[in-house]
Amino acid sequence: TDWKMFLFIGDSNVGILYIAAIGSMGFYGMLIGGWASGSKYSLLGGLRAVAQLVSYEVAFTMSILGVVMQAQTRSLNGLGYAQKELLSLRLDDILDSAQDDIALHIAATLQDGELHLVDRHFVRKDGTHIDVDLVASLVSYGRRQAVLVLARDFSQRKAFQRQLVRG
Repeated sequence: TDWKMFLFIGDSNVGILYIAAIGSMGFYGMLIGGWASGSKYSLLGGLRAVAQLVSYEVAFTMSILGVVMQAQTRSLNGLGYAQKELLSLRLDDILDSAQDDIALHIAATLQDGELHLVDRHFVRKDGTHIDVDLVASLVSYGRRQAVLVLARDFSQRKAFQRQLVRG
């Protein structure tokens, strides 16, 4: 094969960012409403409302910043490794599959452009397993291509399913 395998771990949880982005689009209506009325006083009122909304959004973003930083730290420590240790790991160090199996899936992703793997296991530093759902996509930037793999932990969901089946 002529590809290299690198591991980058990051939190892909962008739900709060998405909610903040969609919620802050309300100022367009106020600004366009003030402009569409044709009066300079209505336009100034729209600008005033937009200024108030922007100042609220800055305070809102700053208030959730601590929570987001804590969540990032917790998710990075989910495998039990320190952040510096994660940078030296390879994909086959934390994925509970043979290296040939991983290479086969990466080759399939390169050929098809996307691959969805369900019910895989990541290995923590202490040897325990995390149930994950993997989605791999081919990403092109410039003349380079990379395989982006997103792993979603669903071990709690599987534990709840086992409890439902038992009881």
